[in-house]
Amino acid sequence: MAMFYLENRPHAKTKTGEHIATQNHFDYICREGKYEKLNQEREDLVYKSYGNMPEWASTPKEFWTEAENHRRVDGRAYREVKLALQEEFTLEENIELVENFCKKFHISDSHAYTYAIHDKAAAFDKSHRNIHAHIMFDERVIEDNRPLDADTYFKRYSEDKAGNPCGGYYKDRYLQDRQCILDMRKAWADMVNEKFQEKGMDIRISEKTLKQQYYDLKAEGKDEEAEYYNREPAPHMGKVYRNKKNIQKIDDYTRELEREIDD
Repeated sequence: MAMFYLENRPHAKTKTGEHIATQNHFDYICREGKYEKLNQEREDLVYKSYGNMPEWASTPKEFWTEAENHRRVDGRAYREVKLALQEEFTLEENIELVENFCKKFHISDSHAYTYAIHDKAAAFDKSHRNIHAHIMFDERVIEDNRPLDADTYFKRYSEDKAGNPCGGYYKDRYLQDRQCILDMRKAWADMVNEKFQEKGMDIRISEKTLKQQYYDLKAEGKDEEAEYYNREPAPHMGKVYRNKKNIQKIDDYTRELEREIDD
């Protein structure tokens, strides 16, 4: 069941608006610390990787702990991209796609990063898989010719009178920009669709909203095809699926939609 989902968001917050401790988020996506038991219960962590850790960090957790220790009260220590992966692909193929995505947006060559892939039965239909990746990275752009210790690494970027960099590394503002989100969405859809084509599968995903796909097809005179997209999007898989009544409503809606398409 091919699907598109991509979210680019800054440091996660609690319901009360406080930033979640950075090392806790690392533990969560990598199923370490207090979240290790979670993986034993679900067996959902299937792969994790990291890169560009400075010499003073012997483990990724040590890096993210230091990032939290040096974070300003109102500041953020990381950015996260969350991607829906495809159950039609093997784990190795999904890993390759995540790696290519990280290369395209220079995460794997210019930023300290950690990513993890989770794979479990979909809450709304146990015959399908909920496969997704969490890519957690520092927005600072690493300068290979200027290694920094932990205290300097997380300081603000600055330059001396001669224009030479001093202080910490600068943050890539593009990663925070709306255009970056649009670029990421388009690139991810293209990558996945190229893999579908390579495997000879007549399946495609789109980064466009249902409404935009509807209007695009209408503009092409494809009225019957457009009607498939003339509907409300299903809610994102999250807490809504913990409620059995919500699951039943979504299942009923899906069946009704399928009947309309068949008719």
